[in-house]
Amino acid sequence: IILLDARSDSLTVSWPGTKLARGYILEYRTPDTDWELLSDSLQQTQVRKKNLDPSCEYFFRVAAIFDDGAGEWMYHEEGFLPLTEEEEEYAMDPPKVRKLDDECLAISWDEVEDAYAYELQMRENTGGAEWFTIA
Repeated sequence: IILLDARSDSLTVSWPGTKLARGYILEYRTPDTDWELLSDSLQQTQVRKKNLDPSCEYFFRVAAIFDDGAGEWMYHEEGFLPLTEEEEEYAMDPPKVRKLDDECLAISWDEVEDAYAYELQMRENTGGAEWFTIA
């Protein structure tokens, strides 16, 4: 399970999918709470959990649902933290992506005041793939 995005009140996580899964079960918790069901009928391998406390660390676990029941739980070891409100003030909005043709995308983003450089990263849409810098 990887963290895709953090805001002051939400986290977006992703995980590798499996072709045989009919869906996914996702649960979350803090270090001081038990697992709580977020959804037992997810069809995608990415989800955003809103209404989080920015001072808490969050853990997620996911299991694929097969014809004969749920598979093994997948976890991540280190907790994910929402951004503080101060950190969120400096966070960029997601870039805008426009498909030009089957092999080319145009990517743009809003300028950040006082920024002297940008780093552009991408990942293949395989749910949980590693990010790598492209520019």
